[in-house]
Amino acid sequence: MASTKICSKCNTENPQRANYCRACGSKFDNSPEIESFNYVSIPHIGDSVELTWSIKNADTAFLNGQTMPLSHRYKVVVDKEIFLELVATRSGKRESKRIHIVPIPSSDKTTKPSTPPLVTTSDALPYLVKVLLKVLVIDIFPVILLIIISCCSSWLRYTLNLSYNDWNGFRVYANIILWIWVALGIIWGFLKFYRYKKI
Repeated sequence: MASTKICSKCNTENPQRANYCRACGSKFDNSPEIESFNYVSIPHIGDSVELTWSIKNADTAFLNGQTMPLSHRYKVVVDKEIFLELVATRSGKRESKRIHIVPIPSSDKTTKPSTPPLVTTSDALPYLVKVLLKVLVIDIFPVILLIIISCCSSWLRYTLNLSYNDWNGFRVYANIILWIWVALGIIWGFLKFYRYKKI
């Protein structure tokens, strides 16, 4: 059955392509009309969105330049923000409608910037204890030697069979070397803990 249209003045039924009413002679407005142009829901990035539209009084329809039926459902994959234009034409006349789709970023596809781990007091204290124990192990030997040199000076001098002047010279050099050893151990522990706090 051929489609028809009703004259708004005399309510006479006319063929869809008629330009004038066959009863009263009134001229029909044959401009194309896009009744609806919508999409179902806002998609996430990478998802497809379903478009729907309905067009009257048109010979052809175009979606972003691609020929389409006058009434249709169509799916489009949305990877980014897009503009879609539906155009209906008839006898040199045209009507167009546009929709703007902004997809929602998917939480599982969004790359989050990596943040360095925070060093809390509860984390730092056990590490500080470990560092201090290592420093103690490193420095325990020179400290013991310093104590022996200080407390057993006479016994060591007689044991090593050194004169008073030789013993004094030996003790000075030994103290310097051992104190440098202790200082290097403390500096190592400080740098170790400072580097941990900056991670």
